[in-house]
Amino acid sequence: RSLGETGKVWASERHSPQKVAERLLSFWERVAPGPTSRGNDAPRAEGTGRVSVVALMTSHNRRDKTLTCLTALFDQELQGADLSVYLVDDASTDGTASAVRAEFPDVVVLDGSGDLFWSGGMRVAQEAASGTEPDFLLWLNDDVVLASGALATLLTTHEDLRGRGLGSSIVVGAMCDAETGETTYSGVRRHDPL
Repeated sequence: RSLGETGKVWASERHSPQKVAERLLSFWERVAPGPTSRGNDAPRAEGTGRVSVVALMTSHNRRDKTLTCLTALFDQELQGADLSVYLVDDASTDGTASAVRAEFPDVVVLDGSGDLFWSGGMRVAQEAASGTEPDFLLWLNDDVVLASGALATLLTTHEDLRGRGLGSSIVVGAMCDAETGETTYSGVRRHDPL
């Protein structure tokens, strides 16, 4: 899978994108206080024009997929943004943690207990990253291969929404089939029955 058609804000049939973004932000403020609740109305590094993006990931026995994901992530061209990654390796036995540490020494690899699963691993990663007070959090599955320019599109979309007065919007990317390029799910309102 690859992240194609990035930067679309999800909206239901009954609510405007702004209302949905407000509800999602309210939800995250309740369940995950920290960087997501602060809002992103201005870059943290005042005067520098740079923003910080922290990617959060969880992996369990998916060494090759995780390495492919990280390669695509670090291949992103980000002008004016600093990228860091927090990866929870949930007790993989296939050498995921050591391979990531060897190939991507700047990635913060956190060792899990084996019973965190995806949601627990993401919670641990977010808690660890919260001390860095990032401007943006990127929740990234380890089996996703980001399309070229995906992160730049997400950041540009956020700035566009902010320019329209939507402030702390949650921006999501759509998944597409790697072979056909067709959108498969996420970030798109579907009008046809599944």
